[in-house]
Amino acid sequence: MAELNRNDHEIFTMMLKITLAALAVIIGICIWFWAAVQQAHEVQAAVLRAHRITDGPLYGPGEIPLVEPLPLTPPEDGEPPQAIEIRMATKAEAIPEERWESLGRWKLTAYCPLECCNGKGRAWTTASGAPMVIGETVATARLPFGTKLKVNGKIYTVADRGTPYGTLDILHESDAACFEFGVQHAEVFILR
Repeated sequence: MAELNRNDHEIFTMMLKITLAALAVIIGICIWFWAAVQQAHEVQAAVLRAHRITDGPLYGPGEIPLVEPLPLTPPEDGEPPQAIEIRMATKAEAIPEERWESLGRWKLTAYCPLECCNGKGRAWTTASGAPMVIGETVATARLPFGTKLKVNGKIYTVADRGTPYGTLDILHESDAACFEFGVQHAEVFILR
């Protein structure tokens, strides 16, 4: 009888160890999932912060308001108040031209955020770790990540690698858009 109790005790101890191990694994998975969700929220918040000023219900994509300053003296009696002119400018217009330096004429190609262009398991990821932004992310070699480039009046940010220097690979939304873009040539400017 004493031997039976000893076996029951060993079985109970073994079952308790298995249960605790399983609980530890479940807690570990929950912590990992929570950390992944937090990181995704941080990336999303960074993207929203980056676009909060220039994109939204008040402005079109890539536009910022340029407001003419108010006159320093108030209008005299009988004069109608002057209207404030608000016009929209692209991000490229907002940066003075003298800050852009030509890198010469480059070959322009296209790539998409899917595995077919980025490699297996690398969909929607850049070499820099920055989120991919359609129409803003570009890939090229030898330029540091975060470098601002202007092509045909539009500003792009280097966030990926994979193309030789002198070729600019512009992120598009799909394979079809890449094929439609084809291969082009244009002068590329760098922000100094």
